[in-house]
Amino acid sequence: MSRAEILPEPKPWPVSVEPVSIKGVRYYRLPTGELAPSVTSVEKAANYGSADNLFAWYEKNGKEAAIEAAVKLFTYGAGMSEDNFRAAIETEIKGINASRRKMEKAADIGTLVHAAIQYRMKELTGETPGIEPKLTDEAWLAFTAWEEWWDVQGLTPVVAEQFIYHEALGYAGCIDLIAEGEHGLEILDWKSSNYILGKHHVQVAAYKHAAECFRPIARARIVRVPKTLANIEIEVRELGDVYNMTAKAHEQYTEERLLRAFLGGLQVHKVFFAS
Repeated sequence: MSRAEILPEPKPWPVSVEPVSIKGVRYYRLPTGELAPSVTSVEKAANYGSADNLFAWYEKNGKEAAIEAAVKLFTYGAGMSEDNFRAAIETEIKGINASRRKMEKAADIGTLVHAAIQYRMKELTGETPGIEPKLTDEAWLAFTAWEEWWDVQGLTPVVAEQFIYHEALGYAGCIDLIAEGEHGLEILDWKSSNYILGKHHVQVAAYKHAAECFRPIARARIVRVPKTLANIEIEVRELGDVYNMTAKAHEQYTEERLLRAFLGGLQVHKVFFAS
C-alpha cells in the first residue's frame, strides 16, 4: 500500500513563502518557524564539492589554456613586438570565448524555455503569470517542441510552482507543476539539461514524498526540455526510470531507494551546512 493510499484526507496546498539565502544555501521558513533547506540545496550537499556548475569547466580549462598559450608563445616570442605578441596570444586562445558564448547561449535557451512553460501553466491555472518571457528564435523553436508534447498529454494543470514541505523531515521546495491526469494528481518537473540524471529522480522523489503530506499523488515524471537546437526532442522519464551512464542502460529505482538517497543528503546538509 502506497503512502498516497493511506493519506487520511486531502489538505489544502501550503501557501507559498519566499526563500531566504544563508551562506549561499536556500531555506524556506515553515509554519513552525523552522528554517528548512530546499530540496535542491540538499542535493548539492549530497554532491558536496562536485555540484553542477555550467562554467566550472570553462573556469578551469579556459585559464589553463590561456597560460599554456602564453608559455608556448613566449618560448619563441623573443624579438616580437608587444603588439604582435599580444595578437599571437589572442589568436591562440580565441576559441575559449567562443566556447563560453556557446555555453551561455545554451543556458539562455534552457532558462527561457523553462520560464515560458511556467508562464503558460500559470495562465492555464488562472494564476497571475507575471511578465511574459521574450523568446529568442532558438528558444521559440524549443518551446514549440514542448507545446507539441503538452498538447497530447490530456493533462489539466492544477497549480504551478507550488511550495511544498515535509514538516517532520525538515525540508521544503517548489514543484514545477501539479496536474490532474487520467489516474489522479501527478507531478511534472521540467529540466533544461542535456540528460535526465539520477539526482533529478532523487529531487522529484523528495517532492512527491512531501506533496503526499497534503494530497494523494498518483504519478511523477521528469520532462527534459530542449536546451540546444542540436537535441530538440522532449525526453520524459517516469520517476525511478534512471539511466545508468556507466552501464549505458536503464535501471528501475524504487521511490524508497531514491528517498533514502535524499535523506542521506539531508543528513550531510545538517552536518556541513547547518546555520
